[in-house]
Amino acid sequence: MERIQKILSAGGYCSRRDAERLIKEGRVKVNNKVAVIGEKATVKDEFKVDDQLISLVKEKKYYILNKPKGYICSNVDAQNKRVVDLINNDTYLFTVGRLDVNTTGLIIVTNDGEFSRKIESPSSNVPKTYIAKVNKVISKTMLEKLKEGVVILDNYKTLPLQYAEVMRKDKKRNESSVKLVLTEGKKNQIKLMFSAIGVEVINLTRVKIGNIKLHDAKLGDYRKLSKDEVNDLLRLSSQKK
Repeated sequence: MERIQKILSAGGYCSRRDAERLIKEGRVKVNNKVAVIGEKATVKDEFKVDDQLISLVKEKKYYILNKPKGYICSNVDAQNKRVVDLINNDTYLFTVGRLDVNTTGLIIVTNDGEFSRKIESPSSNVPKTYIAKVNKVISKTMLEKLKEGVVILDNYKTLPLQYAEVMRKDKKRNESSVKLVLTEGKKNQIKLMFSAIGVEVINLTRVKIGNIKLHDAKLGDYRKLSKDEVNDLLRLSSQKK
C-alpha cells in the first residue's frame, strides 16, 4: 500500500503537491470515502476527484526535450508557455526538475512520479552538463573555485564539480564559454555559483543529462527515451556520491 498522493502522482494524474492539495480540500475519494492526508491505498482501489471517476495511467512515458527560451517548467501557470505543451500527448505530464524560463537545453518530461523523485532526489548522482556563456574572461583561479565549490544562498557550499573547462575566451568582448558538470541542482545554482565569483551568466544551456546528449536537436524538438536510457538514468541515480 502507498500514500494516496503518491499513487495519484505515480499514476500520472497530477503532481504529488497538487494531490496533497486536492486531498486537503476534501476533493479526493477512495472507494467513495473522502480521503485524508496520510491515508494509504492501492492502485486497485477506486479513485474519484470532484466525484468524477479517474483512471490511473499504467503506461509510463518518458521524453527528452530541447527546451527553448520563454517556456516554463511549471504546470500550474497556464497563462505562460509551458514545456509540457510542446509534447503532443493526452496524458498528464511534468518535467523532471526545472530549467528557468531563460535557460535552454535538455529536460526530461514524464508521467512517472517515482522515476522523477529518484532522478530529482538530493542524493541522486545523475550528472548534468551545462554550457554557460559569461561576461568575463575566466581565469584558472576562478575555474578552480568553481570546481572546489563556492558559497551561495544561506551559506550553502556547493559540491565539487565533476568537471569544468573553459571552452572559449573572447578577450575583446570580455566573455567566456564554460562547460560545467554537476550532480546537484539547487534553484538557479549555476548563475549563483558564477555570481559568487563576481561573474554574470549571459546564456545557459544544458547539453547532457547522464549519458543523454543534445546532439543536433532543434529547440522544441523531443523524442521518447529508450528503455535502456531510462534504466541507465535510474542506475546513475542510485550510485553513491
